This record gives sequence, structure tokens and C-alpha cells, in this order.
Amino acid sequence: MALDPRLLADPSLYRDLMRQMQTDDSDSDSDDEPSPWSNPRAFIEKMELPIPASFPTPEEVRKEARDRSREIFAHWTLLNRAIERYEASYKDAG
Repeated sequence: MALDPRLLADPSLYRDLMRQMQTDDSDSDSDDEPSPWSNPRAFIEKMELPIPASFPTPEEVRKEARDRSREIFAHWTLLNRAIERYEASYKDAG
């Protein structure tokens, strides 16, 4: 299923869908049926998004975010040093 392009063009439709999902969840009489908020696969299917290959746990996501942020700042530091070292050359050439 493809994502409805109207959701991209009109953010209010997205908000309305989210409200409906919350209402559907709170109006549910059955405690046996998982809510889309607690079931990532159901949420993604409801949003008509492509199903990812895996569903990482919150801890796995936090670890990957920490690792990637360290890597980003390491690259930023290296780039910043290069800019500081050659800044005069860049200004003279321009």
C-alpha cells in the first residue's frame, strides 16, 4: 500500500488520522485487541507505510541514536578543524 499523498499535502489530515486512532483505541471495548500505539506493525499498516525489515526495541533505538550522535560529532570536529586550519586560504581564494 502506498502512503496517501493527501497526508503529505495537508498535515491536518495526518492529525485527524492520529486523533481517530486515539479515539478508536479509547473506545475499544475489547482489552484483547492491541492498540496501534502499542503495536508498531499495526500503526505502520494503519498509516499505509512500508513495513520495515525489523522492529527494534526502544533500548536498541537509544543505543543506535547514541552511537550515531557520537559519530556525527566526531565528523563535525574533524571538519571544523579542517575549516579552521584552511579558513584563511578559503577567504583569500574567494
